[in-house]
Parts: sequence; C-alpha cells; structure tokens
Amino acid sequence: MSLAAESFVGRVVAVVSRRSPGFRPAPAPRSGGGRTVAPTTTDALVGSVGLAVVTAEWRRAPAASRLRHRDTLLALADRLRTVQRYTAALAEKSGQRGSARWLRHLLNDALPLAFSLDHRVAHVIEQMTRTLSWDFGFWHTHDLGTRLFADLSAACENLMAAANDFLGEDLTGGDLDAHDLAWVRWDENTRWPSEEWAARVRRASAEHPIGSGVFVVLPEEERENQTVLV
Repeated sequence: MSLAAESFVGRVVAVVSRRSPGFRPAPAPRSGGGRTVAPTTTDALVGSVGLAVVTAEWRRAPAASRLRHRDTLLALADRLRTVQRYTAALAEKSGQRGSARWLRHLLNDALPLAFSLDHRVAHVIEQMTRTLSWDFGFWHTHDLGTRLFADLSAACENLMAAANDFLGEDLTGGDLDAHDLAWVRWDENTRWPSEEWAARVRRASAEHPIGSGVFVVLPEEERENQTVLV
C-alpha cells in the first residue's frame, strides 16, 4: 500500500472513530445551571457498598467496642433517621430540587459523627451528598429516593442493633459508669463487671417480650411502669 493510501485509510478510521458510539468514551456528568447533570442511572448512589453494608459490620463488632462507641452509634442512627424521613419528598416532582438540597444539608450535618465512628461510613455518606448534587430527571429521582430510603432504613437498624443488643455478651471489661444503658437488651448469659452491676441492671430492667428471656434496661422515667420485674 502506498503512503498516500495509508494516509487516506487513517483519515477514514479517524472519522469513523469519532462518529461511532462504540468508539466513544462514556460522557462525564455535565454542568447545567450550576448543578451537575446526572448519568442515566442511580447505581452510583447505593452501588455495591452502601450504608447498609458498612454499618452491618458494626453489628458484628466486639461488645467492648460497641459499648465504647454506643453514644455515637445512637446519635448517628438518630441523624440518619431524620434524613430518611425526608427521602420520600424526592419522589415529588415539584419539590425534588429543594428536597435534594435539604438532604445534602442533613447528610453533611451527620458527617462529623460518621467520621468519629468509622471513616468507611463517612465516605459512603460523602458519596451520597455528591450524588444528590446531580440533576436527576423525575423518574430517576423517584428511584433515587426509594433506594436511599431502603439503604438508610437498613443502616439505622444496624446502628441501633449495634448500640443496644448485648445478648450473651461479655461486658466484664466495660466502663458501664460512662454510659447511659437505657434500652440495652440482655439475657441470662450476659456477663456484667460485678455482682453489684448485675443486680443494678436487673432492678432497672423488664422482660420484653414477656416470656422471651430477653430483658431491656428501662430509662429511669419508665421504671415505675415496669410490667415484669427481673
């Protein structure tokens, strides 16, 4: 093939490459009116590693670690529950932009707690705030709200379980004086730092459900209404 022919073929290939979708890289999110236009999928929000995944690891964490971080686990669960209540508004066409801005604000408020607990949890929340800056269309916004609601629901359940479930756990090395134990769940196999502590917990607890062998430490204001004393 002559040099001229090779040059011609090269120009043809270059033109086809520019025009054929198969040769084009995936477009990056575009900027539109101060917002970032979203890709055509909401997979980037939850993806393979969402809040439900990273918070589930706290349910399996050692009891001593969960007790030490109990206040933060409860506070973060409360913040995320507030975020969850607002996700339904993402499905409303008239208020989706305002709802997304408010959700970003709430998620950013939760970040300090998340970083103090677990950087993996914080990084997932940061990814959520970035996704909520994209300009989703109505149907994608509805899908986004549905998936975000489910992910937050599972995350809150995981954090609450990590903070409260100590059935059969060894708490003999825990500094129980440093924590409010209200709503902690325990059973006859839970071990306490001393007999005195065991007696204090028994006096402050009620069996729930009745006959289950599972006991809940009641807040002081609830103890007068105990139906089943330990």
